[in-house]
Amino acid sequence: MKKLKKLDLSWNRFDGMLPTCLSNLKSLRELDLSFNQFTGSVSSSLISNLTSLEYIHLGYNHFTGLFSFSSFANHSKLEVVALPSNDDNFEVETEYTTWVPKLQLKVLVLSRCNLNKLTGDIPKFLSHQAYLLQVDLSHNNLKGDLPNWMLENIRRLEYLDLRNNSFNGQFPLPSYPNMLLLSVDISKNNFSGLLQENFGEMLPCLEWLNLAENAFEGQIPPLIYNRFHGPIFSTQFNLPLLQVLLLDNNQFTGTLSGLLNCSWLTFLDIRNNYFSGEIPKWMHGMTNLRTLIMGNNSFHGRIPHEFTDVQECIHGINTKTCPKPEFLLTLDLGDNNLSGKIPHSIGQFSELRFSGPIPHCFNNMTFGKRGANEFYAFFQDLIFFFQRHYEYAVLQGPEPSSSMRGRNEDPYLQYDPQDEVGFITKSRYSIYKGDILNFMSGLDLSSNDLTGRIPYELGQLNSIHALNLSHNRLIGSIPRISQNFTN
Repeated sequence: MKKLKKLDLSWNRFDGMLPTCLSNLKSLRELDLSFNQFTGSVSSSLISNLTSLEYIHLGYNHFTGLFSFSSFANHSKLEVVALPSNDDNFEVETEYTTWVPKLQLKVLVLSRCNLNKLTGDIPKFLSHQAYLLQVDLSHNNLKGDLPNWMLENIRRLEYLDLRNNSFNGQFPLPSYPNMLLLSVDISKNNFSGLLQENFGEMLPCLEWLNLAENAFEGQIPPLIYNRFHGPIFSTQFNLPLLQVLLLDNNQFTGTLSGLLNCSWLTFLDIRNNYFSGEIPKWMHGMTNLRTLIMGNNSFHGRIPHEFTDVQECIHGINTKTCPKPEFLLTLDLGDNNLSGKIPHSIGQFSELRFSGPIPHCFNNMTFGKRGANEFYAFFQDLIFFFQRHYEYAVLQGPEPSSSMRGRNEDPYLQYDPQDEVGFITKSRYSIYKGDILNFMSGLDLSSNDLTGRIPYELGQLNSIHALNLSHNRLIGSIPRISQNFTN
């Protein structure tokens, strides 16, 4: 097998240490051992002999010990390196020795691998990587200022993921516009100070930007996202191709009027801010919107008829003025000042001051695995968004269990261990995170001013684990419970 050029053993259950005979495969171009149960160290001598490699993915095994990245010093053909890990006993070191790499990478994934654990330094060899398209150094403990050369020298970079590290200082910008960078995630760091005035001018093609959980302050500069000025959603907000916008847990104010032209928006999270005003009527036209999270703001008034009149849509009739509710998978309007009747299109309406009868459309809601699969499918689209741009699509994620390998249950789309979801029952608000989120579904309409009878359709809900209608003014008999409800 000395002439073997490709070896793919991924997604199996191989265990034990890597066999030393792999070092004899001198013609090997692609090596993928990811998602197995290999243990022990990754031998530098084994890797250093495979100088014909173009692609190597060893992620999501149970390797331990220290791996020196200088093992790739003579790999002039290497384009893709993926060593993501979930094991605290595995470390990747790039600064241990002085070395000058011959490689020019296109994709580098070193997430959750205790990268440069002793120093917390960002790999310096990256400053010489002119052809990189994708860099993922997330979930390490990298420290210090992000070097200027990160966006200055790597001019072909399209995807940069530095989330969940300990970078600080100001986020550096290139000296002239980068027309290729599409996605930047620097959330969960310690970046601080004001965003530079020319942010939008230097990064004009961004489609994904996540700055959450840092220490940025002041106003968003006028040129970020082209024309920001004053309140974040001013009338000059003009991003018609924007798909994902995450602004949660800040101190933004104003109304949503500037989102009028964001017709491709699929994911909007503005919770825990100070936005105000009424929910705009024109939001019913945002037919691509699948997740809308607006909780804990100061929105008031009724939910507009145009936004929620989906009775005909629920029965499969999509008129020009009717949104497509099957696409809106997550809706959170909790902790606002909304009032009026519960509309016929219902999502998660916790802790709102609604009155009037409960609508009969509850049985159109999907709880449990089927609903989760549809939500996974949405994020699968986001993954394909990145795959379109790379010859090699290397994605990060937790190691899947054997029960998470179904057609619609992609292991990359499990809840992040740090994701948190609030759940209310009997007026008690609790925070949950971790694997339990995959098994939770519920509906809480307690402590409102609901009237009338409980609709028959409520008893037909499938896979719901908690239902709370207490502290209202409901009358009549309790509807017959279906067989599915008892599950």
